[in-house]
Amino acid sequence: MYYDINNIQTIKEMVQNLFQELQIVYQNIFISLLDELDDWLMNNRDYKRFENRERQKCTIATMFGDLTINRRKYFDREAFHRVALLDQYLQFSGSESLSPFIREMAVTWALKGPCTGSLL
Repeated sequence: MYYDINNIQTIKEMVQNLFQELQIVYQNIFISLLDELDDWLMNNRDYKRFENRERQKCTIATMFGDLTINRRKYFDREAFHRVALLDQYLQFSGSESLSPFIREMAVTWALKGPCTGSLL
């Protein structure tokens, strides 16, 4: 078998390719988890208080890349406004594009630099 030494990937290319593949895998897993949680919240909500109205797209920047989910919006009969139960339970504002983790990492990197330790 003949191997062309000029076509061997560098370690940088290997890491980039692996990272991109893992991002896709983790994006799909995370979207599935959020969809399942949104379904569970719909089935276990206070039916008298929250009326299921619609689904609304929301894009969130995460460590895995941008994720677009189609979460449910409800009408809160007590507060008289629309609400996404998924956002409430995740302590996330759907109007923000950055996940809380990305926002925290940006602040940490701005203050200390990106190489000061673990991402977690």
